[in-house]
Amino acid sequence: SGPTAMLNAVSKADLNVLFDVSADKIANGNGSLITLLVRHAGSSDYRYKVRFMSDGTIHLVLSKVVSSTETTISEVAVSGLTYVGGTNLRVRLKISGAGTTTLAGTVWKVGATEPAAAQITVSDTEAVLQSAGSIGFQGYLSGAATNAPVVLSVDNLTVTSG
Repeated sequence: SGPTAMLNAVSKADLNVLFDVSADKIANGNGSLITLLVRHAGSSDYRYKVRFMSDGTIHLVLSKVVSSTETTISEVAVSGLTYVGGTNLRVRLKISGAGTTTLAGTVWKVGATEPAAAQITVSDTEAVLQSAGSIGFQGYLSGAATNAPVVLSVDNLTVTSG
């Protein structure tokens, strides 16, 4: 379980979101994650997750929630990126389009060069998610983790039009 913080005053469809994230330690069990929610309206949104796996690898996940039901669209293990507690990662999500929405994400260590190409990209045509909505963050720690608490931090948030 974990907390959610929403920026309800923001309501845009096309966004370029950049932020830093860290975890003070690696959760055992099924790990932990930070989720960026975009185009949030009512009980529907797109979700971009940075998943800190218990073996130190990082996964990126794109999902959609429609009427409170979440469906994973894509998940990738980020090649060449490993994590130790306290490391700061920089994360970017670009979302654009109406009718067909494209989501493209990257993650890299702060101080390193941003990858030239998106590490995860999807296109989706879910009708309820083709318009503006708010953004927010959610932290999550697997119930299987036995080394809680794990502190997840988000910093240096920049949101620009798409």
